[in-house]
Amino acid sequence: NALLVPLALQLAANVLANRRISLAMAQAVRYAQAFLVTCHPFLLAYALLFFLIPAARYFFSKKCNEQRAARNRLRQDAARLLLSPASCPSLQERLRFARRMAAQHPALPSTSELTAGSRPAYQTQTENPKEEVTLFMAADQAR
Repeated sequence: NALLVPLALQLAANVLANRRISLAMAQAVRYAQAFLVTCHPFLLAYALLFFLIPAARYFFSKKCNEQRAARNRLRQDAARLLLSPASCPSLQERLRFARRMAAQHPALPSTSELTAGSRPAYQTQTENPKEEVTLFMAADQAR
């Protein structure tokens, strides 16, 4: 450590003594400073986007997941209604009618035949589950 200090001082003295080297170093420092000043807005924009894009995706995904959860709750409610039709007399009547039709027309395809095809066995009139429930209730009241 005691040997390095005199060597560093000697090197600094030599650099300062040589005017051409010190001017070149000063010019290199100015170029580096100009480069950094020029790049600063771009680097700042990159840093902001680095944090803003994931934050925006987080809130967008959160909103989509909440909507998906609401649709799933509607589907679960409809499934519960189908599993316990005693709570809805019109549903009981519709299920009886479907069983009667299945018994009268044995040529109708079974559930496994319907699901094996390329077309869906059941298709909704709309893509919105709330509208489907509204249509179901309106048809029920019309009866």
